[in-house]
Amino acid sequence: MQNNHPLVGFTVDYYKSLSHPVIIDALKLIGVRFVEINRSVFSEIDKLDSSLKNVTTAFHLPLVHDDGWDFSHADRQQEIDKIIQVINTQRNKLHIHHAIAHPPEKADTHSESSLDYLFRNLARLQVPVYLENVPDFTPSEYEEIFETGKRIMGDKLQGMCWDASHFHIKGYDPIKQFEHFRKHIKTIHLSDCYPDDDVHLPFDSGGSLPIDDILEMLSDCKFNGYITLEIKPQSLQQIDAYISSYLKILRSLHYKKYLATKFRLLFLKPLINRFLGVK
Repeated sequence: MQNNHPLVGFTVDYYKSLSHPVIIDALKLIGVRFVEINRSVFSEIDKLDSSLKNVTTAFHLPLVHDDGWDFSHADRQQEIDKIIQVINTQRNKLHIHHAIAHPPEKADTHSESSLDYLFRNLARLQVPVYLENVPDFTPSEYEEIFETGKRIMGDKLQGMCWDASHFHIKGYDPIKQFEHFRKHIKTIHLSDCYPDDDVHLPFDSGGSLPIDDILEMLSDCKFNGYITLEIKPQSLQQIDAYISSYLKILRSLHYKKYLATKFRLLFLKPLINRFLGVK
């Protein structure tokens, strides 16, 4: 971790024709030193050495919503074994600090046997694991699943990934939920959203997440874990909003880095505009 300040970064995945190394190198230009990756990087592991220099990563494991399966699916054991093998053997090369997992996301997979299967697979990982709250479960249901994980995994389940939008879209006050789960929270996912739709918007883009109140709370409690901006730009023209979201967090939680990043952007702005085709 970065002394008394959180490490703030972005989810990195293929975007249009841009590769992982290109995206990470671009983020490093504005001072980003933390990114969240997934199995889409496997085809480019050998190209990432220079891009990941001085960068810490988190690894988001497969999830039902995006991949159609997760580590609770016995019919995907071969793929699960492959991911575990790559993370365990390449964790240093990929600079993986921790992995993030979801509980089973569909009601028909939420059983004692599927949870046991999930947590026993997660326990094989040689990195800390954080369990994310998902919209499918109430806070009390998530808490019960988390405690089940602790019983099975012990200290290998090191904490919670707190996703503010996942609480917000289900009508729960994300700040109250942060306060309730505070002792477990090690990493955070942030993006703006609609009241009933987790659309991964940049901040101040028409969503309803109370981001200013959330950042004030994180500042007050001196949160110094990991924060991932789970933003999915719809076009390159959203790059300004993408960067502004990053600056908004830094301004509240790491003002010195905020000033350094603003100064850096003065010189990078012409390059960014040229990249976007802006005159």
